[in-house]
Amino acid sequence: MTSASVDMFTASTIMVLLLLASLYGVTEVAEIYWGRNPEGLLERGREVARYILLSPGEPGDWGVETGAPTRFGLAEEGSERPYRLDLDKVSRLHSQGLYALSYGQLWEALGVDDLSFRIELETLFEVSLALASAEDLGEETLYTFHIYTSMDGLPLPAELRCYVVVRDYLDSEASSTDRSGEGVVSFTLPNDLGGSALLVVLAKTWAPLLSFGVLQFGHRSQTPSPNGSFITLSPLNYTLHVDPKYPGEVFLGVHVLTYHYHFNLTEAEEGVYRIPRLLDPSPMVLVVTGLNETEHFAEWVSYPPVPLEIGVDTALDYTVSGVSSLDYIVEIAGVLYRLRISLRRPEA
Repeated sequence: MTSASVDMFTASTIMVLLLLASLYGVTEVAEIYWGRNPEGLLERGREVARYILLSPGEPGDWGVETGAPTRFGLAEEGSERPYRLDLDKVSRLHSQGLYALSYGQLWEALGVDDLSFRIELETLFEVSLALASAEDLGEETLYTFHIYTSMDGLPLPAELRCYVVVRDYLDSEASSTDRSGEGVVSFTLPNDLGGSALLVVLAKTWAPLLSFGVLQFGHRSQTPSPNGSFITLSPLNYTLHVDPKYPGEVFLGVHVLTYHYHFNLTEAEEGVYRIPRLLDPSPMVLVVTGLNETEHFAEWVSYPPVPLEIGVDTALDYTVSGVSSLDYIVEIAGVLYRLRISLRRPEA
């Protein structure tokens, strides 16, 4: 068997296992640190985790409301497929959003007094981006970026849709990574559009599995301020709420970027932009560019926000006894993600 055939067989096996896991809802990779009655904690952890992932909670549409749920569950209301999570319920777990719920609110709504928990959500494979070179051509600058796609540290070939955004300028290119997971893409940006810029890459494997990566870089300017420095971006119920952190900020562009499409959004009312509902599944990256006095910024959030973490830290500041950790494959708006639920006995 040739090297290429071995690579394809390995990749195919990984994809089939992931798809089977998604159909049956869970890859139960449990990490139990020996404490009192660990088998009981594992079974209890499974029950609590499945309740969170299979129940819509109460009210069933609490994701689009601004108050806290009376019962905590992340399932999409009315869905007949297990482990299909509600886009907006997941989005309200993101701590930086305007409508974020606190861990205390979620713990109270879960109603399991003797367990603390932590939820982590991430894409199924990684898209790593790096700026390789920037060549000044006079009126333009040619940027070349390296792209690496991998799953659990192993290279994974993927097809790519790449976007670059600065001020009110947006350009896109198609690319790919080879069987070593490596790829490259280049963009030429006008030199009169200096400021903070973003490279956004949406990646798709043949299965298909989907993922994305975002790289912030300075175009004709110093290192840009960290994401979230100037505005708060809160997607909910297919509406993007843009909340400026400083007076006098001007928004230059509001974009929706997916694997197949990109859209410029127009303001429905002050700071509110309607997000289109698309049939083709893809992670959705929302980008807003603007001006804060003399600094041009570019900031982003994904919908649902990924990576996401909420809850108690079960690895630090605690003993490791009495911790149950379970990995699941879940579906959100047609895209598969990896979700980990960790539970701990507070008295352990």
